[in-house]
Amino acid sequence: MNGVIHFERIGREHDLAPLAVSGSPDDIAEQVYRFARRHLASGFFAVSVDMASGVVWIEGGRFGKGQLAEAAS
Repeated sequence: MNGVIHFERIGREHDLAPLAVSGSPDDIAEQVYRFARRHLASGFFAVSVDMASGVVWIEGGRFGKGQLAEAAS
């Protein structure tokens, strides 16, 4: 899947650029982890991707949430 994630927030940051992602749910989770790691002081978090609802969670506290939308073809 190719898509774009629009984050509500990551940590205390609310004004984030959308993240272009591609691949399986595991691939997308890894891409989100690398992106989020730059914005968080802690590296102790996990990323969950729900392809059915299009929701991406950055777990391990109140780290963030994003909405996955399929890229236009």
